[in-house]
Amino acid sequence: MLVCNDGMSTSYLAAKMQEIATARGLKVQIWAAPEHEIEEKQDTCDVILLGPQIGYMESSIRKWTGDKPLMTIAPIDYGRLNAEKVLDDALKLMEGRE
Repeated sequence: MLVCNDGMSTSYLAAKMQEIATARGLKVQIWAAPEHEIEEKQDTCDVILLGPQIGYMESSIRKWTGDKPLMTIAPIDYGRLNAEKVLDDALKLMEGRE
């Protein structure tokens, strides 16, 4: 799950990540959501990626999500829509958790 203020700016990145994952043969589901839905939707995902614009909230969001893999997307990768790098970062977060 990719999260930003309203879920709008991460929607395009999520779609690009899904295309890459599908092309790689990965059976994953990637979507965007607004930050106010994290608490209720956290149980439906394996990884939470925060848009850089809400990265300052990472420590408070961790209080809701416990040990679920969580990271803030690097601003340069987000700004350049480097979906492949962001997908690889998410997959690395999941390593050893399956």
